[in-house]
Amino acid sequence: MIARHASTGGRLVVGVNGEEASRSAASWTARRVATTGESVVVLAATRRPVAPPALVKALQAARDEIAAAAQSGAVEQRLAVDAPSIAEALIEEAGADPIVIGHHRTHPLRSALTGWLPLDIVTQAHGPVFVIPDDVRTVGDEIVVGVSRDGSERGAVAFALDEAERTRCSLRLILAEVRPSPGGALAMAGIHDDIGDGLTVAISSTVAEGEPGEVLAREAERSCLIVVGRHRGTALEEVLLGATGHQLMKTTRVPICVVPPPGGAS
Repeated sequence: MIARHASTGGRLVVGVNGEEASRSAASWTARRVATTGESVVVLAATRRPVAPPALVKALQAARDEIAAAAQSGAVEQRLAVDAPSIAEALIEEAGADPIVIGHHRTHPLRSALTGWLPLDIVTQAHGPVFVIPDDVRTVGDEIVVGVSRDGSERGAVAFALDEAERTRCSLRLILAEVRPSPGGALAMAGIHDDIGDGLTVAISSTVAEGEPGEVLAREAERSCLIVVGRHRGTALEEVLLGATGHQLMKTTRVPICVVPPPGGAS
């Protein structure tokens, strides 16, 4: 049976760096907490001993936007100076709670030049990471989650179930294989058995032919979120192996949530 309610404690940590992508992340968070009531910590970090005025202004603007939308959850702002890295500051603050970050999908070099490296955050975080592209598009009320035959994405499925209930969305499980076989349908049936009964959300499933990253991007064009699991590994390994989450960060305008394996980051 897939374990439930281990994905989030009702608290989000939002990273701010003043760029357009982080403004997209703040706006996405504001829309979310208007209905979920989660508490939020808005965090900006710098390696400098004194934060640049533009960063302080961006932090305050993000906090104000989210606080204006929040119905019941508390919204705090924090500024970390002399931080060893932006990624470490976010991960330390979040612990196992979800992180929300913006991503310059259309201008990836801009993130690198500012020290904002989403892939480092995704591969090191102890909890789920929502990656919001700078040209984000969310349509519909369906969450898509990628699964596999070996069950390695059970943490992602558990998170997606909780997320669907929290946001009142439906859920679609997608098993993508380059060479589909009858075993795929059996594996999907086993996942449904593991999920069990008593859910308040509608669940459907699809077995599709193709590379997982390409299939998920195509099938989720009219979805509000894509959830994928993360295997243990470094950021470099993620790039070299062409991990699904990394592929999606480059190709889709739909928000992505990357869920770490049990036990968090390696």
